[in-house]
Amino acid sequence: MDQNTADIPIHGEPWFDDGNVLLQAQSTQFKVHRGVLSANSGVFRDMLTLPQPAVGREQVVKGPVVNLSDSAEDWTH
Repeated sequence: MDQNTADIPIHGEPWFDDGNVLLQAQSTQFKVHRGVLSANSGVFRDMLTLPQPAVGREQVVKGPVVNLSDSAEDWTH
């Protein structure tokens, strides 16, 4: 795999087109709903109330990206 394709995240499942938060585990991103995360996890609820850093236009369009230390397989299940 060349360096350029290694930087492109893979769309995992779940992936909701109308989601507004990207969770990234390894090289896989999961697009989910902020409200669902907040309603089911105190950690995400608190984290998502923090001000988001200024980012490039591309990331603003997609929504905030939360980098996770879990495996992509764990988030798929």
